[in-house]
Amino acid sequence: TVSGNVTLGCLTTARRAITSYTYREKIKKAIGAVCEQRRMTRITVEPAHPAGDSAEAFTDLMRDAWDGIPDEEVIPPHVFTAAGETGNLLAAHSDGELVGFCYQMPDTTRDATLYSHAVGVAEAYQGRGVGERLKWAQREHALARGFETIRWTYDPLLGGNAKLNVRKLGATVSEYETALYDTDNDASSGETPDDRFVVSWELQRDRVVRRAAAASASTVDQSTRSDTTSDSPSTPDGPPDDEPVVLLSARGPELAVAESPAVERVGDDSEFAFTLDSVESETVTVQVPQDREETETADTEHDWRYATRETFTALFERGYTVTDFRVDPDDHNSYVLEAER
Repeated sequence: TVSGNVTLGCLTTARRAITSYTYREKIKKAIGAVCEQRRMTRITVEPAHPAGDSAEAFTDLMRDAWDGIPDEEVIPPHVFTAAGETGNLLAAHSDGELVGFCYQMPDTTRDATLYSHAVGVAEAYQGRGVGERLKWAQREHALARGFETIRWTYDPLLGGNAKLNVRKLGATVSEYETALYDTDNDASSGETPDDRFVVSWELQRDRVVRRAAAASASTVDQSTRSDTTSDSPSTPDGPPDDEPVVLLSARGPELAVAESPAVERVGDDSEFAFTLDSVESETVTVQVPQDREETETADTEHDWRYATRETFTALFERGYTVTDFRVDPDDHNSYVLEAER
């Protein structure tokens, strides 16, 4: 009996300790969430007019945001100064500290269009919604100046960028640029080509206006609620059964239908064996890696580049447009394309 009481007492003490620990952890997480929300609330975005040391701070931030960026690709201070003087630079500050910027310029080849060249966020603030804050502020700033569209580029294999640009902001894509930033040296060294999606953000389009209203209604980090603003009926379970899916592997694409799960991806030693000539569906899904940086090897990354290049260029030529991006943490992410013929 004594032994039993001792055992029962030990179990009770352990249970109380576990409960107390769990409670403390919940409190810590709650306090952390409140502090994070307050930090985000204190972030302001406004036009910047840097000169001298303050312009140097933008260049330093760019190096911090793009770790390892070559010196020749860093925007120099005097260009940031010029951008500020011409109304083409926005800055994000947190309690007076520069934490992000948006550098843009008028696109004189198109009516009422801005070209957004770079949006950078300090490494310590990445993943906290600062980039999204900058983009929504950029939209307001552009509309006030009479612009109707903002264009920019991004690597289609970067899942985080796709989630922000397509899913959160509501931008669309129907153009693909091959080796946009490559040099002759890059090509000869066998580096993965710097292909880019060309984004079109129509600022007054319904899908964008709805997202803008949802974003302005809350000051929390937008990354925690990205799935609430999509126009598409996407679910974590994947596309509808009758929606064609382009399945990709390291060697190429294969066209399948979601209701036929037995279809295998093209093997590593297979030739390209698909055609989109017969596709008539209004919606097509293209599976891509979760992120380019998570591809297993440089060779795999290289193969993914060519597989996605062939797929997207073919679909764009057939009149499809990227309208959504589905995130699946357990498998490949997916672009959703709709026919706009």
